[in-house]
Amino acid sequence: MFCRFSAFLFFSSLVLPFIGHCQVTWTGSTDNDWHKGCNWSSSTIPTCLQDVVIPTATTVNVSGIAHCKTIALQGTSNLNITGSGKLEVSDNNSCVGTATNNPGCAVNLLPNPSFESYSSCPTSLDQMTRVDSWYKYTSGSSDYYNCGYTGPFPAPPSPLPNGTGYIGFHDCMDKEYIAVCLPTPLSAGVMYTFQFKVASPSNSALPINVGIFRAGACNSNRLMTGGRAPQPFYGCLGDILSPVLGSIAVTPNNTTWKTYSFSFTPSSAVSNVAIGPGIPCMNGGVGCNGNGSVYYYLDDLLLYQN
Repeated sequence: MFCRFSAFLFFSSLVLPFIGHCQVTWTGSTDNDWHKGCNWSSSTIPTCLQDVVIPTATTVNVSGIAHCKTIALQGTSNLNITGSGKLEVSDNNSCVGTATNNPGCAVNLLPNPSFESYSSCPTSLDQMTRVDSWYKYTSGSSDYYNCGYTGPFPAPPSPLPNGTGYIGFHDCMDKEYIAVCLPTPLSAGVMYTFQFKVASPSNSALPINVGIFRAGACNSNRLMTGGRAPQPFYGCLGDILSPVLGSIAVTPNNTTWKTYSFSFTPSSAVSNVAIGPGIPCMNGGVGCNGNGSVYYYLDDLLLYQN
């Protein structure tokens, strides 16, 4: 294999002389993350042996260790290096540090997974009807946030994981859930992974189990059916969502968004899912009103087939 190399870092549009497998071009087929192989023409993240081309009018985010031999930023393309991000550009065929390789290239089975698409901006709590594709489940008043609206609790950590939308829910006497009708049902006997980011308005937030459940049918009033209203003072809505498909224990805070994931294999096909408190009566004796320690934010959801 023959390649021509250049030791310069290019920041304007140019005609590159690179040929062969040494060149890899940004496609951005999944998102703006440098560290996902599915965003590159080679289907793998670049190495220090490869010449990188970023086409015009694109933005690429580098949040970890990244490598390339040369890079050409064409036209109005942007390279956004954030946090501990580092791009090593070197023509000596050696890499310093292991490149960051993020998961998430699989097709996301959830529509509107970061709650960015909406019919109108939320102006108060209990307005899940304003976010596209998503429902509140039974009578729980899960909350939609976007357009600068933050509600009665302190806002979650900044920056948000993805865009400007996110949701909030209680895990207290009244269990609160969100639900969605899947464009493609989950198949029986197939393993899936659910990944999400979670935070809280309080650094003293109580631990919680976040779970994913089978949900009832979708309907026109944006309140998914299949459950009973909460009992006075003991409203464990989760017990009507059984069986849980999977859950994980999390400990959120108001300093940073934490990423969690778990895998599960449904025993039969699943058309719709609900997401929320994973243990039906956990924290069942804690009151909701004004208590940020039992309120949680979710964003950047990902459900994919393994």
